[in-house]
Amino acid sequence: MFSILVSPPGVSMMVAQLPQPEANPSAALTLLRKHANKLDTLKALQLLPLTTPICEIYQFLEKVLQEKTSRKRRGQAMRSLLYTEHLQVGGRQTNSTARSSRS
Repeated sequence: MFSILVSPPGVSMMVAQLPQPEANPSAALTLLRKHANKLDTLKALQLLPLTTPICEIYQFLEKVLQEKTSRKRRGQAMRSLLYTEHLQVGGRQTNSTARSSRS
């Protein structure tokens, strides 16, 4: 039973007749450009052949950097807003404490 599961009869002949999948770099680069913000940048770059020219992945890298920069700026703006809110709440508490001590 094990030998049938490991090497079913006729599988080796069938595998030999199947065409080997070929790389399609132009489709891969198109996918990178279209879905740059949805892909893991590091993994995508590691999967590319080392001979890939920078000019072919320039748009991908540009989109990734734009997204990272935009995310960083949104985070900075949110942090500033939260800090401002924190200062306003602290100021209100100080004013209400001063009013209650006068009474």
